[in-house]
Amino acid sequence: MTSRRVVFITALLVACVPLVGAQGTYTQIDYPGSIGTICNGTDNAGDIVGSYADSGNNTHAFLLSGGTYTALPDYEGITTVATGINDVGQIVGWNQTAGGNSSTGFVYDLESQTFTEVMYPGALWTYPVAINNSGTVVGYYAVDFYADWTAFMLLNNRYIRLAVNGTYPELVGITQAGVATGTVAQNNVGWVNFTFEHGKLKEIPALNGYIAQGVDSSGSIIVGFSGLGGFIYQNKILRQLQFPGASFTYAVGVNDTSEVSGYFEDASSNYHGFTWTPPADAGKK
Repeated sequence: MTSRRVVFITALLVACVPLVGAQGTYTQIDYPGSIGTICNGTDNAGDIVGSYADSGNNTHAFLLSGGTYTALPDYEGITTVATGINDVGQIVGWNQTAGGNSSTGFVYDLESQTFTEVMYPGALWTYPVAINNSGTVVGYYAVDFYADWTAFMLLNNRYIRLAVNGTYPELVGITQAGVATGTVAQNNVGWVNFTFEHGKLKEIPALNGYIAQGVDSSGSIIVGFSGLGGFIYQNKILRQLQFPGASFTYAVGVNDTSEVSGYFEDASSNYHGFTWTPPADAGKK
């Protein structure tokens, strides 16, 4: 069980800023009976969405809310993954069809228990990553299975393609104000992270060499990973997140209380989800 983006970016991981170890509490998350669990997005209530592999190595989406695991309905295809959740019960994710040659994104509404398709026009596959409370969706797509992918935003039922200098551009987070956060690989530079607002891109120099994966609702906290493992960037301080004993840690989602969700790989190459919560006095520093 793995994440599509990890396959393409591993060779490009270069961190250029030292990380300070982050104090806090790590909690392991494993969907009951699964052989692998990945946690992705989290909302401000602490609800978490992700995916798990069953005993037959089939991948399904799940919601963890109030300590209760709920398997989400499978979307069309053989694989269903949930990547993000907002505070009003909308979940984004994607499926994978038989053969793995195409994927379709979706928004799943918990209240109505209905799916809405998210598919960039003309794309072979579309991966929504995050959704804010206004329903704006961000992610990335490709028109060919072997082609470079491109970042997009779905705003008021209109798809917006981002023209970004580099390869593998993604939008990975969206604030309540509609400011998106993204990442892209650039030659001779490595990974560059940026914000996208009102049609303009602005780089985040402090995170050069790191790969952003999630942002809180205000845009003041960013999480992701590099060749050193996971990180959290807050108050201009970059701190390392490493699940104890893990061979590698990926930080993927974060909420307004600085609670981080993600997953780690153990010594046997199995995936497990986790949460990290900061020390109780973190807000006083």
